[in-house]
Amino acid sequence: MLNNDTNNNYMYIPELRPLVIAIETKTAELSMSYQLLFVEFQKNIQTLNELKESEQRFNTIFYYGPNLLLMVDIESKVCLDCNKNFTLNFNYTKEDLIEKGIYDLGVFVPADMDKIFSIINNNEKVTNLEITFRSRNNKLHYGLLSTEFLTIDSKSCLFMVINDITERKHLREQIEKIDKLKLIDKLAGAMGHEIRNPMTTVRGFIQLLSTKDELVPYKHYLTLILSELDRANGIITEYLSLAKSTPITLTKTNLNTIINTLFPLIRADAFNRDMQIDLDLQEIPDINLNPQEIRQLILNIVKNGFEAMEAGGVLTIHTKLINDTVCLKIKDKGKGIPANVSKQLGTPFVTTKDKGTGLGMSVCYAIAERHNAKIFICSSELNGTEITISFPT
Repeated sequence: MLNNDTNNNYMYIPELRPLVIAIETKTAELSMSYQLLFVEFQKNIQTLNELKESEQRFNTIFYYGPNLLLMVDIESKVCLDCNKNFTLNFNYTKEDLIEKGIYDLGVFVPADMDKIFSIINNNEKVTNLEITFRSRNNKLHYGLLSTEFLTIDSKSCLFMVINDITERKHLREQIEKIDKLKLIDKLAGAMGHEIRNPMTTVRGFIQLLSTKDELVPYKHYLTLILSELDRANGIITEYLSLAKSTPITLTKTNLNTIINTLFPLIRADAFNRDMQIDLDLQEIPDINLNPQEIRQLILNIVKNGFEAMEAGGVLTIHTKLINDTVCLKIKDKGKGIPANVSKQLGTPFVTTKDKGTGLGMSVCYAIAERHNAKIFICSSELNGTEITISFPT
């Protein structure tokens, strides 16, 4: 830029005056443009900072959010990204999942994915669709899936948000089970004794009639009637046992002592069924038990084991001290419990038997609960069923 003195000197030269004016005008314009560019540059810097902060917030929410989040390329159906909770829930690392086809992850049920992609192919979003998925250790989970369409690096992506409702679903099942138990409690309390009293009278008269000489030709019918009355009485007994809500008396008792007392009865039953009993009782401490209820629990499970096996089968009864729990294991060599029944075992009226009431295991669970014990079931078609009851010491 020209200084004032030089500028004034040039202004007195007529030929240079237009040039000086043009230079000054252009200089002013350039100065203004520079100022505008500087302001715009500052705005762009601020916008970039805001975008960077927004991206950091998104990344924080995405990677550390409480839900299970997954980003999928819609066209190739390849997993592009996932958050920390997704990997933790399924016992995978991020490297196990990224760039893998969503059908190849082994997490989602293919039928669920087919349903999801059929919805989004119609440009519709998925909202709270209940799906099933499995972790790496094959543990079953349930979730509610919602989706959102995003464009990342010119790719059409599907943002999947899964709310794990596994615990909620299990809680709902427990509540349903409790509701059924309450219903049985009311039925048993109101009707059990009233039905049993007339049945006792009928049974007594049939026994009396069966001693009459003139009724000897009908003795097999009378025997059948008595056996059916006893069966009905047994069902009522199970109802009353299941509905029992009064506190029980616990005394220091050794579980092995109860089993040894029952063993002659169990062995006789096994002999009649052409089966074998393998008794393996290790040294265990005395624990707080109600012997009468524990006898019923053992007999119920042993009976189920016998009924699950063919002739020649072996049933094992095993006790052992593991850490601070006394474990009772009853294992049969039967055909196992179907998966759809196994998860409902202990629910009243759920049974695999043609003539079963579905109350035997419910009674066992009720007895275990009154003893603060836990029941664990492991069953397969190949290895039969092993039921473990762990009692706190």
